[in-house]
Amino acid sequence: MFSGRMIALKGLNVAIEAFYQISKETKAHLVFAGTGKEDPWKRMLDQRNVPKDDYTFLGTVPYQEMPWLYPLASAFILPSYSESFPMTILEAMACKLPVIATNVGGIPEMIDNGRNGLLFQPGDPTGLSNNLLKVLDDEGFASKLGERGRERVCEEFTSTKMASSTAEMYRKVLEVSA
Repeated sequence: MFSGRMIALKGLNVAIEAFYQISKETKAHLVFAGTGKEDPWKRMLDQRNVPKDDYTFLGTVPYQEMPWLYPLASAFILPSYSESFPMTILEAMACKLPVIATNVGGIPEMIDNGRNGLLFQPGDPTGLSNNLLKVLDDEGFASKLGERGRERVCEEFTSTKMASSTAEMYRKVLEVSA
């Protein structure tokens, strides 16, 4: 499952190529949720002869409905070329969904590779497909990633914890400048 804007910067070409690779080895279904133009991505899937029954574009999904959507997936992917601190990863982790994302921006601050999620290099569909196969082929491993992801969110990324950390940072900055 991918959730986000349907733009090239989000690495949808990588997701599609990785999906094409894994579709040769296992039965899977790719779901896209988000705003933007679907047609270029549908054309890319069609060019690879991916059957229309093997993917779904949901369009915009209201924010309050996402917690019901995440648990329906086997994994959450974010193959972005650039990110700051994507909340979609924290949302998926909070729902115990294994996360596979690129090693860019603030993502490595959220994901301890192999422990609570999996990382791969941007622009690497083989890295994404290999990680997807690890999750799809090993339910126990996928479950552990999901459990540890939720633990990480509950320990480090609650609104209270993040507000406290931000307030502490401001206190330190004010002390230095005083």
